[in-house]
Formats: sequence, structure tokens, C-alpha cells
Amino acid sequence: MTISSSNSGTWRSINSTSSVISGLGNKQYRYYKEDWDQILDTVEGTEREVKDQATTYLPKTSGQKANSTDGDEIYEAYKGRAVFYGYAKDTVAAMLGVMHHKPAQFKLTPNIQSLDKEAESAEGWRVGLSQILRDINKNQLSYGRYGLLVDMPEVEIPAQEAMPKIVQYDAYSILDWSTRENEKGDVIIDYVLLSEIDPDDDERTAGYKEDNIRLRILALDGDGDYYTIVIDLDDGWNADKMNETLSGYDLNNPPEEEAVYPQAMGSNIPFIPFVFINVDNLLPDIEKSPVLQLSDLDVSIYKGDADWAQAYFLQGQATPVFTGTSKQDSLLLGAGAMITMSDPQAKAYFLEVEGKSMGEMRERQTILQNFAVAMGVALVDQKQPESGTALETRAGIKSAPLNIVAKTGAKGLNQALRYADWWKTGKFNVDGISVTPNLDFTTSTKAAKELLDLWNSKQLGAPISEQDVHKWARDNNFSNKSYTETLADIGAE
Repeated sequence: MTISSSNSGTWRSINSTSSVISGLGNKQYRYYKEDWDQILDTVEGTEREVKDQATTYLPKTSGQKANSTDGDEIYEAYKGRAVFYGYAKDTVAAMLGVMHHKPAQFKLTPNIQSLDKEAESAEGWRVGLSQILRDINKNQLSYGRYGLLVDMPEVEIPAQEAMPKIVQYDAYSILDWSTRENEKGDVIIDYVLLSEIDPDDDERTAGYKEDNIRLRILALDGDGDYYTIVIDLDDGWNADKMNETLSGYDLNNPPEEEAVYPQAMGSNIPFIPFVFINVDNLLPDIEKSPVLQLSDLDVSIYKGDADWAQAYFLQGQATPVFTGTSKQDSLLLGAGAMITMSDPQAKAYFLEVEGKSMGEMRERQTILQNFAVAMGVALVDQKQPESGTALETRAGIKSAPLNIVAKTGAKGLNQALRYADWWKTGKFNVDGISVTPNLDFTTSTKAAKELLDLWNSKQLGAPISEQDVHKWARDNNFSNKSYTETLADIGAE
């Protein structure tokens, strides 16, 4: 078995590296990968992608399995009648919209200011930090996992002129990792194994060709210095051989001909500039996807809808039955048609499927769909926009409140930006860099009314000061200025 994908050109193979590197990854990775495959289909994909996986999500009935003549055709019709609703997909999109309806704020040093710029020339393009943060949040909500590597581009210009780049890795691409305690007793990451696309030198990325996959080792040697090793997966590699190759490396003493030691300001780097971003922490261990339960519910509703649609279809397909004769002279069904039989004792009637269980099946589907709505999956037909707390309750994602996801994503990007600044200065800047996410998850006018009510209460003699009112306004994202700055603005009006 080679490393190359056996299902080349499918949805999964063009949207993840999972099928290309089958057999790799540590125990955690291999355990959670099954969940990620389902998320990829049900959240990133649509009904088509779910149905392309056939019996993975919709098993054949016993009758379809036993029918060796046309069981496959009957199954395809059975699958075609089913509807996949995609509630989890709608949930992620709605939550992202709530999280990013107001922009995040970025504070950067002059050394890395251009990282937040978009296209600076006509021949190139950049997305800016807001898009990177949105990608982080999307993967937190979908997979519960993301990673950022801060690296220097391989360009032929002086190091002081080059700008660090933030390389993004999805859950599928982070294969292995390890930690250890340093001499201070701090737990540090000392090894990360990544998979990535290997672009051909001087070739266009478009075209009818397979992407090459390579592995990248990030590690600290025995002296605590950061180095990288890139392993190309040529034809003929298989998972067993690749695992044998990886286990053959002495990470404390890497081979000189393969290890590359990046430098910042002429010195080796004493850490791995990689950031793990989970749902609520920056630790390397994997967390479950916060929408996995909704995805499971999607699959359950899909199966139930297939059974209900099949029963409904069969109820309208009566079967003609003839008794008392071994031969029918003519058989035409439908209005205006005629059936004749030569035997006067013969009888004909229709055998119909009774629909006694149809109501119970439909009721179960309704209960599941209402449960999905109660979990916040539909997020439609709302009279008024909801606050973050209401959205959290409605979505039922108690393990991942939106503010925790937003703060964790911002903290991870903030760490990556500090690493980027290190590349330019050789120092870890704590105060000059910050990422402040939007934490106002409501677009309602309710908060504005509360601010007006608070001000009117003060005018009527309530024991509150203007500074109290201003503090409330700041806490509710009506202002990002200090009280002194606000008074100055008022005086200038």
C-alpha cells in the first residue's frame, strides 16, 4: 500500500490529507480522525458529500443486502429519497457570523505591522489577520483543533527585510507531538510532526495533477535548539516504511545533512514556533469537536428520514396478486386499463403495505428535528437577534461557549504574532502585541436601551456616577476609550 490516496479526486482527498497519509499519526490522532471525517462530510460538505459515503452514514437494509440481483439499485433509490438536513453546518456558519459581526482589534509592533495588511501589490495577495482569526475560529468550532507555524519565507533578500509568515495547519495535518519539562520545570513542546502540500519547484499549482505530500519535523535537539527536517513522500513509500523512518531519528542528535536550524538575529531559536489552538486551551492534546453531537444528530435524522421515505414510497406501491389461475391473459394497470383472465374462478386483488407505523416514524423524526432546533442548529425565524448567552444556551454547546472559543483563538494568534516578532528582534515582546476579539455576540438594540435607561436613572437621582455609566458602556462594547478620553471628545463636540 503506497502513501498516495486510493480515492483520488473525492471530496475527502481534495479537502484533507487524511487519505493520503493513512496509517500515520499517534494514538490520539487515529482515535479522533474518525470524528473529523464525519465533520468534514457533514459540516464542510453538503448532502452530496454525505451520500457519496454511501453505507458509512446510511447502511443497507437486510433486504437490500440479501437481494443479490438488484439490491444495489434498490439501495441507491432508498438513499436518493432521503434528505440530509445539515443542521450542524448551519450552526457553525451562524456562530461564525455572530462572532465576527464586529472586527477584532490587533496591536502590532512596527516590525510585523505589515502582517495585518492585505494585498500590497497588484501581482500578489494577502488575507490579513482578520481572515486568519476567522479560519482559527471556524476550525475550533468544527474540529476543535488548529495549528499555526511561524516561519520565515525562503526568499533571496536580507533577513532583516523579510517578513515572517504564519502557516496554518488543520486538524488532519498535525500528526504527532511530544512535550517535556525544561530545566525551570516548565512543560514545553519539543517535537511536532506535520503533513503539508509539497509544491513542485517552478511549477504552477493548478492543473490536472496530484498534490505531493511531505512531512515536516519540528523539534528541539539535546541542547534545546530548534530545527526542522522535511521528508518527501516519494512513490513507493508506505505507512510501515514511513513509521520505521520516523522512529529511526534521534531527535536529540538529528542528522546534520537533513536538519535545518533556522536563526533569528543570527542566533538559534530556543523554542518551536508552533501554536496548538483547541476549543478552550493551547495545549497539544486533542479536544473533541464542539459540534460533534450535532453532527451525530444530523446523521441520525438522515437515517430516520430514509426509513420514513422508504415506508412512504412503499405504501403507494401496491402489488397485484392473482389466485386461482396460473396464467394471466393481460395485465395493464391504471385508470382505463383492463385485466382479463381466462379462468372464471380466478381472483385478483392488490397487496398493500399498511402504514400503521408511519405516524410513529414521523413523530420520532419531528422530535429529533425539534431537538436539533432546541440545540440552536437551525437559528432561523427569530423575532429578535440573540445575545451570546442566549445563543450559547440555544446551541447547547456547553463545552464551548462562544466567548471561550473567541478568547482562546485570539490568544493562539497572539502567541503566533509574538513568535513572528521574535524572528525580527530575537526577543519575546509581551506588551507590544495583542489580539482583542469581538466578544459582543448580540446585534440587538436591547443593550442600547439599557444604556439609555441607566443614564435616565442617573438623571432621576439614582446613586450612580457618569463614570459608572461609562464603565457599563465600555463593558458592553459601546466604547473602547477611557473616561478621560470620552470627556475630551465630548468637550470637542
